[in-house]
Amino acid sequence: MINAAITLFSVEKNSVFLMNNFYIMLAKQKVLKSFKEMPEQFSIDDAIDKLIVIHKIQSAETEIKNGKGLTTVEAKKKLKKWLN
Repeated sequence: MINAAITLFSVEKNSVFLMNNFYIMLAKQKVLKSFKEMPEQFSIDDAIDKLIVIHKIQSAETEIKNGKGLTTVEAKKKLKKWLN
């Protein structure tokens, strides 16, 4: 679990999280969909973990769109020492 102080602000159609002075923009619809899939009661740690996963996926999608991702061949080459 992650223990972090977090402040939530509502900004137009996005949610903004202030974590250690870094602003992270998340798509509101992705956050809402993800939270609707959670049980009726959950811990703040579970909520923060979920938000971090959403952010990581969103960041990876953005990097891929900007051509910063690796092809499967490149990824396998880079991870070869770990896969053997």
